[in-house]
Amino acid sequence: MTPAPVVVPEPKAEPARPPEPKPAPTVESTPQKPVPAAPKKVMPKDVAVLTGSLLGGVRLEHKQHVARAGNKCETCHHASKPEKPAAAPQQACSECHTKAAVPPMKTKYQAAFHNPAAQSGTCIDCHKAENAKGKKAPVKCTECHKKDNT
Repeated sequence: MTPAPVVVPEPKAEPARPPEPKPAPTVESTPQKPVPAAPKKVMPKDVAVLTGSLLGGVRLEHKQHVARAGNKCETCHHASKPEKPAAAPQQACSECHTKAAVPPMKTKYQAAFHNPAAQSGTCIDCHKAENAKGKKAPVKCTECHKKDNT
């Protein structure tokens, strides 16, 4: 008698496994793209922005003010005082006039332009005088102080 052929069952293919799930990205492992900075406003050379007020900066167009003052710088700028001599021929007001007056200075930064009620001072007095002559000069706080002046 001949032996019966041995039938070897074919190996069953294992069902395909789904790929291992990747762990969720974490802040540490996710490459961060730098957030582009807002483009900085390019100011003309004759424009200064006086900052420091909670109401916003004041954009000062120097050429326009020089013309109105008849080229007399002393209309707005004073000579340095012996108790606080200037370090350079032209300095920012804030180099001497700080937020709170520090001796030997007696006038704080804001008061270098106008009193707290904005009723008088270098800027307000001039603006009122210009208006009295029929010229339009701002006299309300938000006409000079603007949040977008940076």
